[in-house]
Amino acid sequence: MASPAPAKDPFPPAEEDQDHALPVSKGNTHKGFLVSQAFPRILALVSSFTALAVLVTSKQTVFVFGIRFDAYYSYASSYRFLMVVDAVVGSFSAVSLGALSLIGRSPSPRRCFSLFVHDVLMMLLMISGCSAATAVGYVGKYGEEKMGWLPLCDRINKFCYRVTVSIAFSYITCLCFLALTLLSASKLSSRLPH
Repeated sequence: MASPAPAKDPFPPAEEDQDHALPVSKGNTHKGFLVSQAFPRILALVSSFTALAVLVTSKQTVFVFGIRFDAYYSYASSYRFLMVVDAVVGSFSAVSLGALSLIGRSPSPRRCFSLFVHDVLMMLLMISGCSAATAVGYVGKYGEEKMGWLPLCDRINKFCYRVTVSIAFSYITCLCFLALTLLSASKLSSRLPH
């Protein structure tokens, strides 16, 4: 007579953080992920602070019919907003580089998800700052005929050029965080059961 098979233990011993650890056995894949996360963050850090430096030094004085007119970024609320956004996103890019080094030591889906949420928020903040500054820059360049607003950039072209350069660097920052968001989403989706 055959002995019955032992009953399956309904409470198997849990391995420490079994479902929380990302696979680190694939060392090259893990290092590749960290490098792919670090490079856009460094680029975002550099481009946001470059945009900030170019914007805050944008100033031009012109004389029209003997009257002095100053163009400075702080005169437009959208440019002030972009300045704050660039400063915040640049600072958080530096913080996220530090967080990435912690994730590299002990990777887990929870930490990767936190980084993903950070990247989405930074991307949304950059989109709002860039779109506000672009709208005002467009009106400055082309005017708004139906509202009676005349274009100004033909008179203050140096100022407009510097602001355009600043906005371009801000868009580079935004694209960096879009890439980071897609990379993180891809990494997290690969952990989902199929």
